[in-house]
Amino acid sequence: MSRSRVSRVINEVTSGINDHLFNRWVKLDLSHDAVARTRQRFYEKYGFPGVIGVVDCTHVAIVAPPHNHPVFKEKDYFNHKRYHSLNVQVVCDTDLKITNINSRYCGSTHDAYIISHSALKPALTQAYERYNVWLLGDCGYPVAPWLMTPVPGYFAPNTPEDNFNRSLTRARSTVERCIGVLKSRWRCLLKHRVLHYLPDKVSRIVNSCAVLHNMCVEEGLPLNAEDMVELEELGVDVVPDQNVLGNQRGRDIRNRLIATHFT
Repeated sequence: MSRSRVSRVINEVTSGINDHLFNRWVKLDLSHDAVARTRQRFYEKYGFPGVIGVVDCTHVAIVAPPHNHPVFKEKDYFNHKRYHSLNVQVVCDTDLKITNINSRYCGSTHDAYIISHSALKPALTQAYERYNVWLLGDCGYPVAPWLMTPVPGYFAPNTPEDNFNRSLTRARSTVERCIGVLKSRWRCLLKHRVLHYLPDKVSRIVNSCAVLHNMCVEEGLPLNAEDMVELEELGVDVVPDQNVLGNQRGRDIRNRLIATHFT
């Protein structure tokens, strides 16, 4: 097959998956029963209450857009790791199923900006008010009532803050494993593969891979350990301990959670 024909087929298939399957296979179910099931699974596995998902971002390498492109500005896609990419936000559950993915943002966009400007924020704000639940994120995210992050700083072992941070880190590793499985299965998303398409088409490819990933999880299709790629190929930032300021209400809720469950 010619390259042009392959490109047309990729466009037809990814458009079909995005238009007809994406909303059915990738969704954060915030109904009462679904929230109860998810938070119970996280608590049973990690001992962290109120969790309905874990969030992180990962870079998907792309070829640089043309310098004179009227929509996609080349400099916006050049990330801090010094290559061009999309910065893709992923939320998953304990089964490594992707419940939300946002592949619209360029590589230079900060993780905290993506979640603060996504449709997740109002939905999770409402979910917190109704069910007292939240996502878990790393230190690169601002703490909020609906988003718990580690307490910055060093704490002696077995102190409440240390217990909180350790439990959160264990639970949050779920999304790193999810991204690892996603990219190990669909290797066009790996850093060294570099998708040679404009960002809007890459976004459709990423969404399609998320749908296919969830189908594999649903059917229990195994991924051999030897097929897993190394961490540096995943495009996940290893965030140092830092204090990305959130709102005071979020810090107060985190302090109450520590005092109630981790003392």
